[in-house]
Amino acid sequence: MTDVEICKMYRTSKYPNKMIPVLADLAMKSQVQIILILIENGEDVSESRINQLYKRMDYIDRKITELEKEYKSIARVMGAKI
Repeated sequence: MTDVEICKMYRTSKYPNKMIPVLADLAMKSQVQIILILIENGEDVSESRINQLYKRMDYIDRKITELEKEYKSIARVMGAKI
């Protein structure tokens, strides 16, 4: 499914907000990916869907912080061994 098809189905839906999970299933993408496609193509997306993007960003930020700590621990130990 192309971005154009995703946007057209979203735009012509009677309930566009409810269409996002359907589009995600049809396109085999996450809801976040569908929301990004819609926004990138100028579609009007509800505030609640935009908030999903902020929540995803917060999740990614937490994961980055965790992985950064792990990386620094490994680098510290490996630096001591060299």
